[in-house]
Amino acid sequence: MIYHHLMINNPENEWQQTWTTSCHGRLREQKRLLDHLKPHITDQELWQKSGEHLNSIGHLLQHIIGNMNQYILQTLGADVPARSRHQEFEDHLNVHSDELFAIAKSTIDQCLDQIAQVDGQTWLKIHEIQIFQMTTMEAVMHSIEHNAYHIGQIALLVKQKKGINLKFYPGV
Repeated sequence: MIYHHLMINNPENEWQQTWTTSCHGRLREQKRLLDHLKPHITDQELWQKSGEHLNSIGHLLQHIIGNMNQYILQTLGADVPARSRHQEFEDHLNVHSDELFAIAKSTIDQCLDQIAQVDGQTWLKIHEIQIFQMTTMEAVMHSIEHNAYHIGQIALLVKQKKGINLKFYPGV
């Protein structure tokens, strides 16, 4: 409720610009992390699972893409295919690492473009997504948080498989 109060008392452009800039910053960082992870993942490793009930890096990337399509792009009115969540966890062995990472980064770029066009009232609009009711702002926040969670899982899988320090932040 504090945030709602702040949004009402601030000029619309100020909070909207701050929110848009924040979303863009987080999405660009996620794109940078994907760029950093990509060279460490071969086509063969993309679909490898560490156990029967675990996901591969390919599944996680497909899931991130599906989530952004539904929670950000569809919510903001982009014309994207309907999400088929169960297919995100199927192997697509003919899809290569370069291609899947490129699709993920392209989806982030589409999200950046759509977010840049949103006006203040659209952020407050209520949507039904899956079984949840939420504002546009919450849907975008959910997807950004969701991406971060799964990109962290991908990083952990790479570290475990390769036994390397990924050095996301050199010099820190």
